[in-house]
Amino acid sequence: MVVPTRGIVADMGPALSHANKIIRLYMDGYTETEIVRRTGHSYKAIENYLLDFARVTYLLERGLPVPAIRKVLGCSRRLVEKHVNLFRVFSGPDYAFMMAKVRCLAEAHPVKKTKPSRRDGRLESQEGCH
Repeated sequence: MVVPTRGIVADMGPALSHANKIIRLYMDGYTETEIVRRTGHSYKAIENYLLDFARVTYLLERGLPVPAIRKVLGCSRRLVEKHVNLFRVFSGPDYAFMMAKVRCLAEAHPVKKTKPSRRDGRLESQEGCH
């Protein structure tokens, strides 16, 4: 029995996250419609989880280290590391077709270029991780 703690409900903490479940379903060949039905998440939430994973995958395959990926995407290190672990799970030949779809997703939705912040002049991403 799993007690519905705040961390589980809000998708925080070390438990299997909503993102992990959604990405695993997608990699197992479920459609977004089937994932919506199975998880109760919106299409937009599912798209955000898949895009974050796709972008991390894209940057990993281009040789960027985790700190650089975190900075480029505006995500937490922990989130990037979760996606790196999933990338390792799905890098085998059994998932080659789905990983190709993930790559296409990342290429179709690149990270928007950064622009100077109005507050302090530092660069900030116009679109970060969700």
